[in-house]
Amino acid sequence: MTIGISIPVHEKQDVVINQIQNIKKYVPNSVVVIHLDDNFKECDKLIKYADSEGYLFINPHRLSCEWGNIIDAHISNFIYLRDCVEFDYIMFHASNDMYILPGVEDYVKNYDAGFHIHPIYKVSRWWPSAYALEDPVLKEILKLIGAEYPVATQIESSFYKKELFSKIVSIIEKARKHVVQNDQKYKKKYTREEVYFSTIAYKLLSNSKIGYPTTYSEVHDFDRKLWKMQHFTWGIYHRLGLQKIIPKTIYDEFEKSYSRVISNNKSVSLTIKKIQRIITNQATFLKKT
Repeated sequence: MTIGISIPVHEKQDVVINQIQNIKKYVPNSVVVIHLDDNFKECDKLIKYADSEGYLFINPHRLSCEWGNIIDAHISNFIYLRDCVEFDYIMFHASNDMYILPGVEDYVKNYDAGFHIHPIYKVSRWWPSAYALEDPVLKEILKLIGAEYPVATQIESSFYKKELFSKIVSIIEKARKHVVQNDQKYKKKYTREEVYFSTIAYKLLSNSKIGYPTTYSEVHDFDRKLWKMQHFTWGIYHRLGLQKIIPKTIYDEFEKSYSRVISNNKSVSLTIKKIQRIITNQATFLKKT
């Protein structure tokens, strides 16, 4: 079994080379495809390194890899890699991920896909959800697959069988063509790659075929603390009827203010101590994440 790994790159080529070496150590049966940001100039070391390593491919097509505009780089990577080499799964990574334990391949082979299942309903505490629900392409995707709501996930280390992801790409392309024909322009930026892929896969697969992404992130700690705080403040805002006298725009700014405080708190940083807890499989800690 071979896992194709897609990485968008926009800076720090030395770090990316170290990341590729890390991936090959912990996911030995893998091939890596890199998408260089169209404004990334200093990539000579990466190109030279790719020339010396048969498992590393650099996509000749170059698109933007900025936040909120990464989905096309990942799709382009998949299509390019599919034409270059045989592989069984496609897995997506950011350019700052690092493995610390083996076993990824043993886990992945048990599932057709791996992603979080976070339904996006009309009322959601995840701020990009409002942009997603307005997205005409996503609306068309939901129509094409007969789904009632989108499903979100983290993109880092989410994975899909190659045949499944080919279907996902075809559905996305069909939805985009229909939207373009109807001249519906939508330029709001959000993490489409964390919604389109998982929404389609969730509809196409039974739950028993779906695993989880294999990456732990400090964002997990941040989200957990933030959502607890949001649940508390949102409850007060409504139970006391404060929404009648305090506009939601003011409440939203209040949420943003304590969100910034939480994000700057060291307790949500990825530390050596947390890494050691993951390596030693401390169940109590992992259940909280």
